[in-house]
Amino acid sequence: MTVTDICLFLIEALALLRGASRGFARSVIGPCALVIATGVAFLYYRATKDIGVSLAIGLLGPIALSLILKMILGSINASGRVKSGFFSRLAGAVITAAWVAVLTLPIIFVLTFLPPVHSSITALRKDIHRSFSYSLLTSFIPAEPAIGHADAVKDLREDQRMQALLNDPAIARALQRKDYAALLSNPKVMESAQDPQFIQKLLSAYQQITRTDQ
Repeated sequence: MTVTDICLFLIEALALLRGASRGFARSVIGPCALVIATGVAFLYYRATKDIGVSLAIGLLGPIALSLILKMILGSINASGRVKSGFFSRLAGAVITAAWVAVLTLPIIFVLTFLPPVHSSITALRKDIHRSFSYSLLTSFIPAEPAIGHADAVKDLREDQRMQALLNDPAIARALQRKDYAALLSNPKVMESAQDPQFIQKLLSAYQQITRTDQ
């Protein structure tokens, strides 16, 4: 068992205990608030294209909704009409553990894309790739087409969109300054990020380049 698996096991154990102590109603508040706020933010962005307000809704909405729902639940509990029985605690434990897994596994997957700039990061990535958690996550991800290292990099370099990005003076300056905020907010970068085929090429090249470090 890897360090990644041990950490995830401990996190899940704490989630089960927390969910059991809170019961079904209190455990479901967080997931519901996040799903509702995310949906509202997405619909607002589609209607207005205002990414600033949409992000604010997506970030602050879950907090506000959680507070409102907790206040409502608190007032109901104060009347003594709701009591947490065995099945409520069991459902709370299951919901909390599942929700924590939904939030944690993608984070583990994203960590595998950290650039190996330090030996500790390289060790972390190797541990994640050997873990059962990572194999469980990748089983739900479609397999990539077989492609050689040189082919993946060459395919990305010859991509017209990548050439346009690299030849853009503003993007070149942002890369040189390591100004990632300016880079991510660049209209051309944002447009490229909406192209699944381009993102697939980028990820394939990155994975092939870093595979020898795993």
